[in-house]
Amino acid sequence: MEIPSTFSVPDSISFEGAIEFTQSLLAEVEQRRVSEPELERIITALVQSENGARGFFVSYLTDDRDFIDSIQPTVVQALLNSEGTVGDLLTKNLVMSTAMILTHTRNQNSELAAGSA
Repeated sequence: MEIPSTFSVPDSISFEGAIEFTQSLLAEVEQRRVSEPELERIITALVQSENGARGFFVSYLTDDRDFIDSIQPTVVQALLNSEGTVGDLLTKNLVMSTAMILTHTRNQNSELAAGSA
């Protein structure tokens, strides 16, 4: 999925569409084609919906490119602009990963427990 030149987030983006959109956005950021204020605006718009937020987190949190850490302050500010959607989703993710760590630990599977951390 290519990001339109206006960098607008579709009104009713699907989870899969949000993953593709975020991957394309991160590729543009890596090429230095997106300013930090524009990145903040785009992420803020993307995470307004649950599908957008979920897709964003799937792509952003699993991306291992070096530049990801350098955009962290901009990403944090964008997420703070959408506390309602983001806060709820982050809480659910924290609870789920904690539950999986406990489950794997109780089952004496340290490898899976570490993978859930």
